[in-house]
Amino acid sequence: MVNCSPNPVPIGGATSCTAIVTDTVAGGTAPTGTVTFTSDTSGGSFSSSSCTLAGGSTSGQASCAVSYTPGQIGSGTQNITASYGGDSSHTASSDQALLTVTLRATTTVLTCQRSLLVFQKCTATVSDTSPGSATAPTGKVSFSSSGRGIFSATQCTLSGTGTSASCTVTYHPLVPLNGQTVTASYGGDNTHQNSAGSTKLR
Repeated sequence: MVNCSPNPVPIGGATSCTAIVTDTVAGGTAPTGTVTFTSDTSGGSFSSSSCTLAGGSTSGQASCAVSYTPGQIGSGTQNITASYGGDSSHTASSDQALLTVTLRATTTVLTCQRSLLVFQKCTATVSDTSPGSATAPTGKVSFSSSGRGIFSATQCTLSGTGTSASCTVTYHPLVPLNGQTVTASYGGDNTHQNSAGSTKLR
């Protein structure tokens, strides 16, 4: 059998896939040799394509593990196959584990600062918060307000490197000037989940 943990795993995050090979004959010996791992989806990478079995505390059983990192191919499911080649006493066998790959989690932080008396300069910063290979989110952020006002644009396009990206719009709140809540909503991309953040104007 083979199992991967954690499962689900975010794009670019690592999971450990363990193969357990069992001698099904009563009183059998622990299998020896190697197990080869493959995925039915391109773009991912294994820490090693194979591993060498080692006996454990359970009689007639041996196991080994490799690390697997899904590539930047969007969310979905992948089949991880572990193939045991057999040895002089044991036949070959294989098993599959269904791995669920999720979009990477994000947080959106919105800050608004008064500029030119009554105008508010509002900047949305979207950050990749999942473990593993974090990347800067791409796409657009939409803005809305709980009160009356005029945005310079209702959307802006993120720009950034590393683990976060940001964009800025200007907001002119109408009466009441203070107390309005402005919200920034990130729509996600092929790698990142959507998220939203808000702030209260002062």
